[in-house]
Amino acid sequence: MNRLAQALPYGRADGRDWSVRSFMTDLTTIDNALGDDMRIIGSLVVVLCILAVAGTPASEALQDDAAAEFAGKCAMCHGKAGAGDGAASAAMNPKPPDFTAAEYQESRSDEEIAEAIKTGKGMMPAYGEKLSAEAIDGLVAYIRTLGSE
Repeated sequence: MNRLAQALPYGRADGRDWSVRSFMTDLTTIDNALGDDMRIIGSLVVVLCILAVAGTPASEALQDDAAAEFAGKCAMCHGKAGAGDGAASAAMNPKPPDFTAAEYQESRSDEEIAEAIKTGKGMMPAYGEKLSAEAIDGLVAYIRTLGSE
């Protein structure tokens, strides 16, 4: 910190000019005084900003795609809200699971849900060859949201 205090000028009463060149010289002096610490902090800030932005608009588009996929392929049996009460569920034994139930959400990992989508389960058809890995991951994420509503 002493290096920083020494690097900062004591105002402009010392006869230094207010030009950009003077200001840039001051910044360079401060940068040299702070050294690698500020470069590391600056790099971390940039990385955190990138990570924060990376999960926003694209995620919303993927959620919309997953909701549409669920409505087209899953809702007939699992119901529009995922409660296991779709139109086809009346004729099914066993009934489709209720994705909105905490018991369901807590008892299955994301991997187990993805595997059921890929390979099918009971009367549920397999979608592993019909959906991309990204679409299956999107459906898993969408099913997780049904448990929080």
